[in-house]
Amino acid sequence: MVGSSTSSKSPRSTSPFPSRKSSSSPLSSPLVKNVPDSNKPKENVTVTVRFRPLSAREMKKGNEIAWYADGDCTVRNEDNTDLAYAFDRVFGPATTTHHVYDVAAHHIVGGAMEGINGN
Repeated sequence: MVGSSTSSKSPRSTSPFPSRKSSSSPLSSPLVKNVPDSNKPKENVTVTVRFRPLSAREMKKGNEIAWYADGDCTVRNEDNTDLAYAFDRVFGPATTTHHVYDVAAHHIVGGAMEGINGN
């Protein structure tokens, strides 16, 4: 990732929701059996976070960054580093718009140009 540092700490989440990197999926649950392939989801939803730098006005007011990108998939709280959330992809404030597009949107736009829904 451009402009982001990584931490040797393992990401921990206090979120009540399961991690998005979980190997378990609803379709592999013992409660869901014999699901035909045609009923399985054919699209993936990903959640991407991009942090912007503080504006000149925010810096002048003395505002500080409360959350930061800790690696490619983790958002961590500045005041409580044990508070972290996992996403499919996280971009720090130094990341260019072009890089975010290449990683997070290029395939969606390409699919939309071929008639595939790209919500």
